[in-house]
Amino acid sequence: MDKSFNEGAYKGLYVWQQGQWKPGDEYPTVSDEQINEFYSKDNNNYSGKPANDQPAGFVSTYSAAVDAGKKVLVLPGYLHSTPLSQFKTSRQDTYNKAGYILIDSNMENDKRIASVMFRADQSAFLAGLSACTYLSLNQKNFEHYIKKGPLSVGTFGGTSIPTVTIFMGGFERGVQFFNNYVLPLMNYSDEDFEQHKVNVINLGKEDSYFSGTFTIGDGRSVVQNLLARGADAIMPVAGPQTIDTVQEIKNQKSDCIVVGVDTDQENSDMNETSVYDDGSDSKYHDKIIKFSAEKNIAYMTSAILKLAEKKEETYSTDGKVKIGSFGYLTVGDLNNNGCKVSSGGEQYIVDMVKSIFKISPSQQMTYAEALSKLLKEKPSTSWTDPLKYIDDNMEFTF
Repeated sequence: MDKSFNEGAYKGLYVWQQGQWKPGDEYPTVSDEQINEFYSKDNNNYSGKPANDQPAGFVSTYSAAVDAGKKVLVLPGYLHSTPLSQFKTSRQDTYNKAGYILIDSNMENDKRIASVMFRADQSAFLAGLSACTYLSLNQKNFEHYIKKGPLSVGTFGGTSIPTVTIFMGGFERGVQFFNNYVLPLMNYSDEDFEQHKVNVINLGKEDSYFSGTFTIGDGRSVVQNLLARGADAIMPVAGPQTIDTVQEIKNQKSDCIVVGVDTDQENSDMNETSVYDDGSDSKYHDKIIKFSAEKNIAYMTSAILKLAEKKEETYSTDGKVKIGSFGYLTVGDLNNNGCKVSSGGEQYIVDMVKSIFKISPSQQMTYAEALSKLLKEKPSTSWTDPLKYIDDNMEFTF
């Protein structure tokens, strides 16, 4: 599997196929072994690949799947939008025999399509908080950071398009929120406060933040620039240029960490062993990619499939629609579990919440409990609502 959108959708299909889970339940942990075993026995019963990478190749694959009796097609990624529209127009009789779950794209006003988009800025916000916590609050594990100057993070994109800058902006907001609202609750002295503060690296003019492409190899110069400016953490939003980032860090023998995007990239083949072991209990204690700003594709896929199975239009809690089936656009966010920091970063959110709410480090707390507390409770009178803070400051600052 590809450790990306396709695998996320397939994992969601696997959880639904097991038949036990429903929206509102805790989402089950699924191992790579379970997915690989399921996939090995699939025989194209639950999965298929386009005949080629042209729209016509996608259309012929959709048509063959529906003709074979498939009632729902899960289509992960915006590249399905154009061929799905062409399929509807050119083969409407076949098209009308099935429903379609369109992940990370939106085709409104169609009762056969369940569209899913994501508030990637919210997941990147959490990733920013996790990065700051990793760098700042747990310094006992990596004192070397303090010796070389201010803690610093950076981000860059492939090109300046909304699906890229939304991640970059959310990450930057997370760092700013940490400095402005989290650190003041730590009761540090003025000197210690400045030492724990995290700097966002300023690359100057806008085009300096973009490699200009999504081609592997083209991200090296931007990464070199960020490392030269003292980056301790980098979030690349440039497709395979995450590999450029990891490899450049490895080649320079830097202790900089990488924050992934879209999926749990810390579990991908692109991750490498770092020159520095942070000494933590994390599974990724000696890895370069520590955690990711994740679109929870698996959860959304399972939820919509369950709604379709039950012939239910929506899943609602507290009188609010959280997830919609066919004919709806669902926006995955922190309130409906549609976006998250990946499992590698969850403990840093827990650590941060315990710190600001003065909870003993030894007290048990799950990530879900910590996230709920962060979003719904105020640790001080000067605190501001994190979600409102994101909404009021959505754009990346060049």
